[in-house]
Amino acid sequence: MKFVWSAVIALGVAGVAYADDDEAKTTPRQYTQAEIEALQDLANRVLKLEELQQDAELEKLKAAAARERQDDQASLPGRVSNLEKQVAAQKPTWDASKMLSFSTPDGNFTAKIGGRLYVVYRHIMDWNSNGTAPAAGATSGGPSAADSFIVDSARFQLDGTFFKDFYYRIEGEAKSGETVNGVLSTGFFRTKDVYMGWQGLGDWFQFQAGQFKMTLSQEETTSSRFIDFAERCLINRLVPGHIQGVRASGALFEKTFEWYLGITNGSSVRDGDRGSLDTNDEKDYFGRFFLTPFKTMDMGFVKSLRVGFDFSRGKRDNPSVAPGQISSGDLGLPNILTTAAVGGAVFEGVQTREDWNFSWNYGPMNVRAEYLWIKNELEATAPLAGAHHQNGWYVSSAFVLTGEEKTLENRIKPFANFSPLDGNWGAWELAARWAVVNQDNDTGIASSANQTHTTEYTFGLNWWMTPNVIMRIDWEHLVYDRDIVTGFNGALKRSEDEIYIRWQIDF
Repeated sequence: MKFVWSAVIALGVAGVAYADDDEAKTTPRQYTQAEIEALQDLANRVLKLEELQQDAELEKLKAAAARERQDDQASLPGRVSNLEKQVAAQKPTWDASKMLSFSTPDGNFTAKIGGRLYVVYRHIMDWNSNGTAPAAGATSGGPSAADSFIVDSARFQLDGTFFKDFYYRIEGEAKSGETVNGVLSTGFFRTKDVYMGWQGLGDWFQFQAGQFKMTLSQEETTSSRFIDFAERCLINRLVPGHIQGVRASGALFEKTFEWYLGITNGSSVRDGDRGSLDTNDEKDYFGRFFLTPFKTMDMGFVKSLRVGFDFSRGKRDNPSVAPGQISSGDLGLPNILTTAAVGGAVFEGVQTREDWNFSWNYGPMNVRAEYLWIKNELEATAPLAGAHHQNGWYVSSAFVLTGEEKTLENRIKPFANFSPLDGNWGAWELAARWAVVNQDNDTGIASSANQTHTTEYTFGLNWWMTPNVIMRIDWEHLVYDRDIVTGFNGALKRSEDEIYIRWQIDF
């Protein structure tokens, strides 16, 4: 291009020279210095214009290339996502790293198989009423139940979701050595959690219906996989277990406040052999409020501190003696509270239950406490007290000796799983608990002849071999307010000692 413009200028100069006077044809024209400088300036300006034009075209090309690059980058995630979906559609939906979890490629349908197995050895120490070993052939001492190996739980469950917002759980359990509806069973199968629900609003609101645990007592609603002892404490015998009904729940302020409200068929005490059937048209109303005020703050010492209040209220219109004999557990141990109808007293009217609870974790330790109060209205032919009261409480603490973090109502993760060949021994934890239950002794169902007060001391050692395999070793000491018949050989006791060893695995 520069050459073309230079040629044009040269021809212009030649044309001027040729167009001059004819006389100048034989004599070359002499240009002035000013004319030469003007022509040179014109040539420089033309060259500059050419350079500017070339620079503009170059910038346009650069801008077009940049836009194309930006378009490619913007479309890259979408192209990658499409490729991932195509690849996922050609692969199985099961991932071995997720164990027994399954899902469709779009995540709309999920399923997970879980379960647990508890094998227990129970040893009842033989002591008599004054705390000394019984003499040979004596009738004042003896065990309350035979020492036994027991399958305390063999449970399987299926959890899943439909279109992400709808969820379900189906759970069943087989076990041995439990009294159900007044009959000691050596083995049976029953349903536990069986419910479905909706979670379309996330943490704000959830709703479920079916069979699940009533939110009454923080220890009861803590999974047996994660309690600090082989058995829950005495007050657990005074609250319902699995019930049938509906429940709404939600969480606010980043889960610092949680609430639960529900309606159930109603159960006077526990599920299983006491009050699990719906025998009237009345329903129980229940609720829970949990407050973890420092959960979102950078305050490690009190970050996990939680306080709660649970309640239930329902009417009983199917008269019966209430609340029945209360045992110390599911393993055939003596009754901790006893009742006997006096003056025709029956359990008729409103039952009110209130539960205040506290939980705190920090580093390798935790402290938990709970207080339960129950009021049962009565009717009687004789002028007796109009209500029967029960109450109970416990304080417990646990400390992980090997230094792992003690999480709230969850498993401990050892720094190194149990492997003696590698010199690893898992995590070790100490736990202690003090529990008390009481009831009135001046009403129509509990007189001075009944058992009205029991104290329980429990000391435990928990060996976390892995996060999913635990051995719990507990020593439990029960103290009664009078000598009671143990039921094994007619022996009388004021106190009793038991050792529990529970080996468990869950997934």
